[in-house]
Amino acid sequence: LLLLARTDSARPHLALQWVELHPLVERLADFMGEDASCLQVEIPSGARIWADPILLELALGNLLSNAVKYSQPPWRLKWQTSEREACLELSDSGPGIDPEMLPHLFERFYRAHPQGLGLGLALVRSALKAQGGEARVSSVLGQGTRFSLHFPHPG
Repeated sequence: LLLLARTDSARPHLALQWVELHPLVERLADFMGEDASCLQVEIPSGARIWADPILLELALGNLLSNAVKYSQPPWRLKWQTSEREACLELSDSGPGIDPEMLPHLFERFYRAHPQGLGLGLALVRSALKAQGGEARVSSVLGQGTRFSLHFPHPG
């Protein structure tokens, strides 16, 4: 809860900078252990995002951890960019999430599964919001789920 409070009030204390994605993804994959071999990374060399490195690691690390716990491999981590934003997208080919649950996934204490505290995705949303970004989810039952982290370009 303290971490949520800190991300909610992080805006004045952000350390926004260009964050190289490959070193970050490699560090997070180390925490995935042998599951990391099921992560397909589609991020070009030199790709970077304008973000607070601690909040970016918190958000992406949480999504990867949830993927291992609640979905099925393979997982695909994809980077996209446009004139206005950069996006990291994590998708799986797991069972999907009930459409009635989707609007609540980022709420504090909401749990789509009986395990966990219901705080992880709330942290993801709070971390993105503090940076002026947005976390989104889409899912199709029986086909998989896609989480996307949208970061505005500096301007």
